[in-house]
Amino acid sequence: MIYEGPTAQGTRDYSFNPPSGNRIQSLELLEKWTISNTVCASCKIGQLKLSKEADIEGLASKILWRCSNCGIQSFCDTSNKVKFTGIKGEKPKAGINLQAVGGTMMVGSTFRTLQGMMGTMDIPCMTNKTFNRNAKFIGDASVNLAVEVLDANAKLEGELARQNGAVVDSLGRTAISVSYDGNWAKRSYKHSYNSLLGGGWMFGFYSQLPVANFTLNKYCGLCALAKKKRDHDCPKNWDKSAKAMEPEIAVKCSLLLSELGLRVAVIIGDEDATVLSKMIKRLPDDIPGSGHSLCNVEKLSDINHIKKIFTGNLIALWNNKWKHNGLTQKSIDHLANNFGFAIKINKDNLDGMEKALNNLVPHSFGDHSNCSTIGNGTWCHAMDPKYKPQLSGGKYLGINMEEL
Repeated sequence: MIYEGPTAQGTRDYSFNPPSGNRIQSLELLEKWTISNTVCASCKIGQLKLSKEADIEGLASKILWRCSNCGIQSFCDTSNKVKFTGIKGEKPKAGINLQAVGGTMMVGSTFRTLQGMMGTMDIPCMTNKTFNRNAKFIGDASVNLAVEVLDANAKLEGELARQNGAVVDSLGRTAISVSYDGNWAKRSYKHSYNSLLGGGWMFGFYSQLPVANFTLNKYCGLCALAKKKRDHDCPKNWDKSAKAMEPEIAVKCSLLLSELGLRVAVIIGDEDATVLSKMIKRLPDDIPGSGHSLCNVEKLSDINHIKKIFTGNLIALWNNKWKHNGLTQKSIDHLANNFGFAIKINKDNLDGMEKALNNLVPHSFGDHSNCSTIGNGTWCHAMDPKYKPQLSGGKYLGINMEEL
């Protein structure tokens, strides 16, 4: 490739000012360049020698080579250009810059980390401004891609729901069932309800794929630190309590799905009653009296959360009263597993589920008179001569009532 610059068009320049240090080079581009540039493409005589570096853009640049005979320059790009069609008005970005910034963000680091690493390897680093520009580009592209994927998943969930007999209301919306849960950007289980950032996801019942997502943010660094207000892409969109984030996100996700022709009819989640209450109050009654409005939502419990609550209550008993009465951690695990098993084997049989749960305590204390009638005999194997209780020390639970 002939360099279209002043030297190529004007007086030939035979001087050399080669760059120093290391560079990151695309091997694919280097291979293409060396095939056609083993000797000067102009005079066919002179050898190409490293001249200088031009068009520096972060970690990417053009490495210029000058002919020792005629002085004509040619160049080799160190990186490919990347352009995302979903972002309007954006110029192509150097691929190596996007990869370096993306990798830095992936490990939770900042520009300073990348700058220190490049300096250690004697590679000129990009500026903080270039880093931020590429970070925004990655963020915008990631959001666009995520929206496309979620929309496609939501449409698939609607198709699967219709194939399984889902109701389509008078507005053309398909009733779907989703699993939903929210999270905070900090460790705060049962304490520290003050997270500045919260998110929530809805997963389709049939597709088992994410269909909706929303994030609420209580903090913006520029708004908090800048002395003067200035126009910027502010991420702050929430000013209420962190505990109110999860119900609000459920409402936002439901509204997003309604724009795609879907109605959340059943939501499967934890035992937080505020989510269902907020959805019923905030979502519109757009088809009054039909039972198919956005606010007509049914709540089902998630087995994982139910089992977690059950286990937590047993641990509380163990810490308070039963610690010296045979209730050990292994016993708690055994009871929790049987609890989950009783629910799973009777998923569509409420009477059978009730019977299995009522048999949980007698079974654990050695009374197996009803075990053979539960789960087609798969509940336990107490009739087997080799059977041993799966509890601490291979013994059944025993309670000393005098110690309670």
